[in-house]
Amino acid sequence: MFSPKACITSLFNAIKDCYRYVRFPYAFIAYRGVFKDFASAFNAVPKTRNRGLTYNQAISRSLDQICEDYAKPIKLVDTEYPIFFWLDRILQKNPHLQVCDFGGGDGRHYFAFTSHSSHRIQWNVCELDQNVKLGNDLAHKMGIDNLHFSKTPNAAQIFLSSSAFQYIENLYNLLEKYLTGG
Repeated sequence: MFSPKACITSLFNAIKDCYRYVRFPYAFIAYRGVFKDFASAFNAVPKTRNRGLTYNQAISRSLDQICEDYAKPIKLVDTEYPIFFWLDRILQKNPHLQVCDFGGGDGRHYFAFTSHSSHRIQWNVCELDQNVKLGNDLAHKMGIDNLHFSKTPNAAQIFLSSSAFQYIENLYNLLEKYLTGG
């Protein structure tokens, strides 16, 4: 049955998607579709998007700029608020837990969380080579000893991932290895 309201809502959502795609050309979560396998999805990325480009390569900021940005309180984005709300409550009862931030870029979640919480926990970011180097340089330059970056997920009681799983070809294998300590 045809519904004018549903049609208008769908049209409005399509216009919003087009706007975001054009306005934020390097937003890595801007691609949509259902694909039969990982290779098909990877091949659907437009050739103009430099396949394999990492997040920090796309935004290209200097270490000094990143340190300056993260030295100030970080405003939460709407997707962080619910995660940090519950993380803060969990840490109130268990302040010695550690976080593994899988796909955590240059540590933005760490800086956003610590801007709004009094908890000082071990925060380990699992990232690509370039981001690991950048992140460790950042933590060293800012004198932060509880923020670490590595290429493999570190053992932690809290596994956090925000928009990274879709880039992992064998996600189930990775999670099984992580959960079993293998």
